[in-house]
Amino acid sequence: MNHEAQQVASGLMTGPIAVELTFLMPKPKSAPKRKRIYATKRPDLDKLVRSVLDAITHVLIADDSQVVELHAHKDYGPPGVHITVTEYGTPSA
Repeated sequence: MNHEAQQVASGLMTGPIAVELTFLMPKPKSAPKRKRIYATKRPDLDKLVRSVLDAITHVLIADDSQVVELHAHKDYGPPGVHITVTEYGTPSA
């Protein structure tokens, strides 16, 4: 991830930022096929968020204390995480 983040970053962000995270988890084989289920199993959402913020510190942002707005959720889908980091007050594209 660090290599991709460094390639898209124009430099280290130092001001207030907003972060949006979407975690996609593999769906359990025991899950019902037609009924909507939620990703309520481990890992905990707060631990997932903490790991991403730690990973982008000193890569995209100077410090995770810069985060003034945070939106995060987890769902079932192809495993991975979608990360959007914007300067606070700047609308995301």
